[in-house]
Amino acid sequence: MRILTPQQYAFVTILYLYHMELISQNYFEEILYNSRAHPVFNKDWNVYTSVKYADTFLPFVHGITGTNTMVFDGAKLFETIPKANKNILKLSESQLISSLIYTYPIDALATRKKDSVQLSKNEVCSFVELNRNGSVDISLKLGSNFKKFLNTYLQHTKTSNFNIHTIGNTSITKSVSEFKKYFQNGSVHKNHMLYVFDLLGLSQNNVLDFIAYTQAFNTKFISYLEKLVIAEKYKITVFIEKSRKDILYKTGVLTSKDTQPIFPEKNEIYIWLVSKDYIKYEPTAEIQIGVSVAKDFIEKGVTKENIQTLIITQIEDEIDQRVIGNDYLEEKLDKAMASAMIAYALQEEFTKNPVSKEVFESSPTAFFAVKAAEFTADSIKKYRISEARWNPHAQGFNPLFKGNTIHNAFFCGIINGLIDLAAGLPEMIGFLSKILHSKSFASEFFDSIKKLIDEEKIIETILEALGKDYKNAKSPEALFYFMAIDVINLISILIGLYGTAVSIQNFVRFTRRSFRYFRRYSPKKMRSLDELPSSEKQKILDDIEEDIVIDDILDKTDESDNLLDDFDNDELLDDIPEDIENDDFIDDIDDLDEVKDPINKSSQIVGKYSRRTFDPDNAGGPILDLNWKNTVITKEGIVIVKKHLSRFDKTAANTKMINRLESVERGDIEITDWDKRFYTHEIREYDRYKNLGYEKTKNVDIPEEVWNNTHTATLEDFKLSEFNQNGIDNLYHPDINDIDFHIP
Repeated sequence: MRILTPQQYAFVTILYLYHMELISQNYFEEILYNSRAHPVFNKDWNVYTSVKYADTFLPFVHGITGTNTMVFDGAKLFETIPKANKNILKLSESQLISSLIYTYPIDALATRKKDSVQLSKNEVCSFVELNRNGSVDISLKLGSNFKKFLNTYLQHTKTSNFNIHTIGNTSITKSVSEFKKYFQNGSVHKNHMLYVFDLLGLSQNNVLDFIAYTQAFNTKFISYLEKLVIAEKYKITVFIEKSRKDILYKTGVLTSKDTQPIFPEKNEIYIWLVSKDYIKYEPTAEIQIGVSVAKDFIEKGVTKENIQTLIITQIEDEIDQRVIGNDYLEEKLDKAMASAMIAYALQEEFTKNPVSKEVFESSPTAFFAVKAAEFTADSIKKYRISEARWNPHAQGFNPLFKGNTIHNAFFCGIINGLIDLAAGLPEMIGFLSKILHSKSFASEFFDSIKKLIDEEKIIETILEALGKDYKNAKSPEALFYFMAIDVINLISILIGLYGTAVSIQNFVRFTRRSFRYFRRYSPKKMRSLDELPSSEKQKILDDIEEDIVIDDILDKTDESDNLLDDFDNDELLDDIPEDIENDDFIDDIDDLDEVKDPINKSSQIVGKYSRRTFDPDNAGGPILDLNWKNTVITKEGIVIVKKHLSRFDKTAANTKMINRLESVERGDIEITDWDKRFYTHEIREYDRYKNLGYEKTKNVDIPEEVWNNTHTATLEDFKLSEFNQNGIDNLYHPDINDIDFHIP
């Protein structure tokens, strides 16, 4: 017995397998005869439908019909294919493609006439020609709907090395066994479709993933997404995966040899979500943005994390959501401003555009995700708060913030003012982004503004003072809404002038300055502020800042609280010093209420606490209920003290007290009550000089009685006398002995 070498054995094996695929002459002639054309039907038409083609050129072959499948098996390749249960593969939620397979020997007339077949839009035809050597040549024809699906898939997966237009002009050669392997589990629709995708060179797993994506969304949503261009330049693509881990592989966060990550082009935004079967347990969103989008986001102060958080917030409760009602909007507002604004905008969009509502109802989760990205990337002006959200008199009034309607109107004005400025002021964009995307930041911001409104007593004092400047404001809410717009405009000027970063603290400070400006200069003048030269603008704004510093230091409780209202005749009589009581020019002490100065015609009274005579009508403002005890020394306050005392001749006592204040501010020495009283007294006294028009005037150029009136009135503000009961000066520290300028 001859022993074959390994090489000889391999050659014989290959030869044997090759001959096993060869078709015997008799068998070939048999199937050729079986695949003959119809003897009567016209075989010269230019066009045949898919079924007419089979009836004309393969009328005698065995046919196998299934759900949306037809096989005309002239080559008898399906004789051994097992039967199987119904198993269809829809390419989309509403699209079921029909598959037709024709098999026949190479010499059949059907070979030459296959180009005449004209498909319907939902058909795919496969022409399988059996060669004598046992191989098959396969060519495909695709209907328009299948081509449309294929184009969408290729764009989605960024497959660039595929030419859909050459499909009908090429053929694929397979062995018979390779061909039969496609249908080893039965001639069912799903296998027909996977067979076509494999012939096209497409990964079956990738195709199935994409089909799952298309079936996750209604066709209306897919169509909506295909047409959507954000900010006239950005395209959004939504991907659906089974789990967060799959998303991390596809986005390149995790690496795997089996998964090729994909990345967006420069003007693209990719949104990755988990499938509807898993999203209830794993609400996940990942964002990929192209370089142009990233640059735009940086300029807006927006991060990918902002969008991801917003998208997750949007989709967490939207799995079965189909109605956006008021309760839903309140719930959204409780999560973040951006969520509420998106929901408000959608509510209005649905009213105007029923198609958007249909798209939303078809795929709410993905629709919210897209809108969240659109909200961040697109023009924010689209999301301005409508009048029906802030004006109680507007039709369909539905406030953005429940409760106080004036607070609501003011906040709406603030947000719309920020939105209006977003295009031109990057600092505002970043600040607005924080308000919109962070619930904690927004809560802190709005709480700070509420506190400011209460502290400034805006609602009580500004309606009457500013009503005339907002003639179009037909209600308090309208006044505060338009005033908020003016506040934002002024803040933008302040930021440009001072170059200050916009934080909540600075925003509140600037808002406070805006209120003070309105009270002093009126909103009408404010609007023309930007037209002033920088030096004049700076002077006005510095003046306002100084007023705020003074008010903060003095902690004015109510400028309308005049302590003189508490004075009555009996108290005045009880508190009159002896030397005044015995004065000859008082004829009737029982009638004492005020002392008339016969020269200046002024009204002189005796201070309840200071025991000094002064004219309260010429003291630079009413007597206030001020408290020096909780004072904190600041650099800004020391500047005002120095500014005020610089109008007087330089004295050792004032210099030493200023040195003490500076030492306290630096932390070198402990603060004492004398420091607090001196500091607050000089600042309030300066405030009175300023109110009288003597902000920078030297003392020598001021009438002599001004110092007495302002000094005494300031003592009354703080309920102080010049000296305590032990005869010690209440303003100057006991260590300072060289005080030689008290005027009795």
